[in-house]
Amino acid sequence: MGTYNFIDHTADIAVEITAESEKDLFVTSASALRYSLIENDIILESDKKIIELNAPSMEELLIDFLNELNYYCSVKKWLFSEITVQILSEVKGNAEVKCVLRGGDIPLAELNKINEIKAVTYHQLEIKRVAGKLKTTLVFDI
Repeated sequence: MGTYNFIDHTADIAVEITAESEKDLFVTSASALRYSLIENDIILESDKKIIELNAPSMEELLIDFLNELNYYCSVKKWLFSEITVQILSEVKGNAEVKCVLRGGDIPLAELNKINEIKAVTYHQLEIKRVAGKLKTTLVFDI
């Protein structure tokens, strides 16, 4: 898996992502989001969900994907423990992702430990290839 590094940002959470591939970028970004939502390592594997999304670009798809994960946590009170990206492609202005999430309902005792993220923003978002790796910066609006 790639790496993520939290950086100083006024009023929001910012994280630099480095990944080996597009799939790795999505998984690593999801891991950074999960850590931002809840810092402990609760493992929830009672069920699975499938997410399928389309967007005009890989950047927009990444934001939509992370906002979908945030929605599951903040609204549905469901948190993923594992993500498997099955399909990730970009062809002629259409990017798509299909992934399987394993996780479960957040226990009542853990709900007060969840950090609220209003949205994953487009601020500073650009996926770049640097020295053979993919890099981007994500900003979570808190």
